[in-house]
Amino acid sequence: MDFSILYRLRVKKIWWVDVIFYSAIALLIASVFCYLIFMLKIQLQKQQLADLDKKMQEMGTTSQQDQEKTVFEYQQKIGDYSKLVSVHGMSSNIFSFIEKNTLPEVWFYKFGMASRTDGTIDLSGEAENMDVVSRQEIIFEKNELVKKVDVITTNVSNEGKIDFSLSLVLDPKIFEYANQ
Repeated sequence: MDFSILYRLRVKKIWWVDVIFYSAIALLIASVFCYLIFMLKIQLQKQQLADLDKKMQEMGTTSQQDQEKTVFEYQQKIGDYSKLVSVHGMSSNIFSFIEKNTLPEVWFYKFGMASRTDGTIDLSGEAENMDVVSRQEIIFEKNELVKKVDVITTNVSNEGKIDFSLSLVLDPKIFEYANQ
């Protein structure tokens, strides 16, 4: 390796090299000094915090400390209850949804829902004729809360009415409290 360039810089005594060198050293010293000052301040703050915690523990009688402990336990229980309520859904919204979207000529006599997670409900009903069944299917299809409608079966009953079964896949928004 050729060190002649460094030797020439040392011999020529270029002034800007000295300025950069001494500035870098000054910056390094200032950084170390600031680091030490901040470390000392952090240590003092931790000590003051520990002293305040110790004083807080000593304040109050044992009955007050027991009451404070009880309050903190209730706060924890309220927090747990809040979590439960936030994920709770309203299954009864489905009944009002079906009531609002059912034609007067349609009568549902069977309702089935396996779980709320997939949002699938099975309805069995009776209508005057196939035209009414088709209109009922179209009403469900046009609703924004219904993702999918399947007509499973259609049969003509002994009375001449149409027995039918539908499967609806509903949007999970229907289970939220805002849809009441």
